[in-house]
Amino acid sequence: LDAERDAFVVHACGLACGEGARAVNVDAGVRSVHVDDLLLPRGGVIRGRVLDVRGKGIEYLRVESWARQGPVWETAIQGHVISAGFRRVMTDADGRFELAGLRTCMHRIVLQLEGRTARWDATERDGVLPDGEELVFRQLPDGVLRGRVVDAETNAPLTVFTVDDERHEDAGGSFEVPFALFEPVFVEAEGHGGNLWWRAPDELHMETVEHVFALERQRPVAEPPSARLTVRAIDERGVPVKGVRLRRIWGKRPDLGLIEEALGELVPDSRGDGEALLVPRVALGREVGIDAPGHAFTREALDRRRDEDQTLELVLERGASVAVRLRDELGLVARDVQFELDSAKRKEREFLSWSDGNTVRLGRTDSAEPFSVTAGELRIEGLPAGRYTLIARFGEDRNASFEFEVHAEEPRSYDFQFTPR
Repeated sequence: LDAERDAFVVHACGLACGEGARAVNVDAGVRSVHVDDLLLPRGGVIRGRVLDVRGKGIEYLRVESWARQGPVWETAIQGHVISAGFRRVMTDADGRFELAGLRTCMHRIVLQLEGRTARWDATERDGVLPDGEELVFRQLPDGVLRGRVVDAETNAPLTVFTVDDERHEDAGGSFEVPFALFEPVFVEAEGHGGNLWWRAPDELHMETVEHVFALERQRPVAEPPSARLTVRAIDERGVPVKGVRLRRIWGKRPDLGLIEEALGELVPDSRGDGEALLVPRVALGREVGIDAPGHAFTREALDRRRDEDQTLELVLERGASVAVRLRDELGLVARDVQFELDSAKRKEREFLSWSDGNTVRLGRTDSAEPFSVTAGELRIEGLPAGRYTLIARFGEDRNASFEFEVHAEEPRSYDFQFTPR
């Protein structure tokens, strides 16, 4: 609080409700002031759908609403974003969106396609709509494409084909579709490859464009070698590990192997009570990441020869599951937090990358790289036993370190809070 001022105004705005403000008087020398409850109105809602030139929903399109009356502002306080007169959302897989907590006034709707421009049929709507009513925004076409699909060798028309996943049938292999500027059109047919069309610079002034899609016939591909990789794992006690998972690693970062589906098939190990993982060599890269439920992640280099079977036997450390919750000075769960994890057990740092929501998995590297989560609640899986330091960065200039301990056979949870400044 500024002791030189005798009053200030508290503004509030929720994610799905309207805005409110209250003036608060401050007496000189007072360290804290209680603000009475703020009653926020429900606010209006705009629901809608964004369609492309052929009537399909556009996914991941940014939709913004700007109030035509009253102030418009946005700020971030302790990691919480507060805005008034302004909302931003992304469309879902069907092109639908919902803007909530709007003022009862006219709003300008802004539709933004990343990396390209587009024209729409309407951008200004009222801020209150009856429940269930949905606005529809259609992308305006820039022209019409008249295409003909033929075999590249014989020049004979292909009578059945698809245009951007829509099935077409025509005895002459012809079709006609609207197109938008800088939007490609993809044509393919069964037994043939695909062909992509972009509007050429010399066609920019043309409202109707004609193009011939000559599709190459697909040739049979020889079967690759059937060599396999067999993976067996035990823990540090010598007990066979079950549920071993293997993924390819691209580049030097171990987290890149965690975004792929696991490869291979688990079968009973003929040498004991454990399991063996069988993976086709043709599906592998030069380096793979291996882990198992309750065990730490590790990376292994493979033999470059892919025409011979290979066996990989390794030790996977047991690792526990740790739940961490980080709160701000007000006791609220912190948002947009950046973390680093430093192990006191080894010289090298630990690198974490989330693989499912706020659940992260462990990989090792010789340099620490931070990772971020939108909410200050996360679960770390596969941590070997030992003491760790969790380094958290919150806001522009907020840093804190928290110590915790991991036991391989005992899941633990920790609740940390930033110290008030």
